[in-house]
Amino acid sequence: MGRREQRRHPDSFSVSTNAQPLVPFAMAESRDREGDRPDTDADSGQGVDATGIPEALYDKAQNHQDQLTHEERRLLLGRGDAIGKALAHPDSLTAEETHRVLLWPPPDVVRANIQRATGGSLSTPHELYAKAKDALAHGGKLEPTLSHAEILLLARSLRGTEDWSADAGNLHAPGASQARELISHRLGVPDPRVAVTAMLYQRDRSATVFPYPSKPLGRGPYSPADLPHPSPLHHFLDDLPDRGSHLTDRGVVSAWTRLSADQKDVYYARFAATRGAMPCPRTEDGESVPGMAEYSGFKVFAKETGLGANGLLQMLRRWVDLTDEQRVAYDARAVAEVAAFRAAYQQRRDAAARSGPPVESTSKSESAEPSDGVSSPPPSL
Repeated sequence: MGRREQRRHPDSFSVSTNAQPLVPFAMAESRDREGDRPDTDADSGQGVDATGIPEALYDKAQNHQDQLTHEERRLLLGRGDAIGKALAHPDSLTAEETHRVLLWPPPDVVRANIQRATGGSLSTPHELYAKAKDALAHGGKLEPTLSHAEILLLARSLRGTEDWSADAGNLHAPGASQARELISHRLGVPDPRVAVTAMLYQRDRSATVFPYPSKPLGRGPYSPADLPHPSPLHHFLDDLPDRGSHLTDRGVVSAWTRLSADQKDVYYARFAATRGAMPCPRTEDGESVPGMAEYSGFKVFAKETGLGANGLLQMLRRWVDLTDEQRVAYDARAVAEVAAFRAAYQQRRDAAARSGPPVESTSKSESAEPSDGVSSPPPSL
């Protein structure tokens, strides 16, 4: 039938396209026992170098399964691994092999991870992906239908942590991507849209918790003034005994990762409540002032410390050690600096508008002079 074979959505993930009932997880796992395994390895020419198989054959196995010859299937099986077996006889994979091809942990680990993330309400990949697809279909996003833990599990390919060491060899192995595409298409999981949405969610939350400076308008090296508002990690440090002074930088990160999803949500809520307190400065007609990200008392403090991005955690510790009165004073200075910067920028725009467009000149020396119009970037804070 080629690439567009009929998709199946079994409750288990043994791959099968024949007329027989789909094999449940427990039965599929039993295939790994000696004597229960399908005889797909017989006369398969074991020992074939995966890099010696033409890329065109891997593509053919992915897109035109029904056109593979006996010799081609035998060559793919000769690799002696799950990837070759998936491409040669995808309906013969065990649950363990299916997970290996999809770069998932073993079935029992996946089941435990899903049950932990869902509070025991779900236990199979199909159930979790179905819940995620339903959330996207009705709301266009995963949260709040899915919990933070559920979304992270989808972003990590059903792993409890970001540990890909066990599958590092299969990630870019010859034929690996074709095998994953083939099995994923036949199963209907993992759903590409769900996976991408979950990874974007993880990226955004990571950037919020462990913020690093941006580089607006391409100006200069990274500056402490570019640091964002105090993040959830700031608030977490504030609650630690002695405000985390007894911990190393790695210890702070380790302490954060040990928090439960509910505990982290408390700090995300604090961050959300304070994030918009100091909006990006704008001109009178609502235009954003170039070169100015959201500004706050913390950024004023960051400029004074002179530690830069490499001293971020040390800077956070100093910030949380300040009294409330000192932080209020920094916030007041931020308000004053924003007002002064906005006024100066508005004056430059007004002056440029009054002077009109620059007069064109035929002189090469004059045309080489830089324009003094409003397009020049404002001075860096």
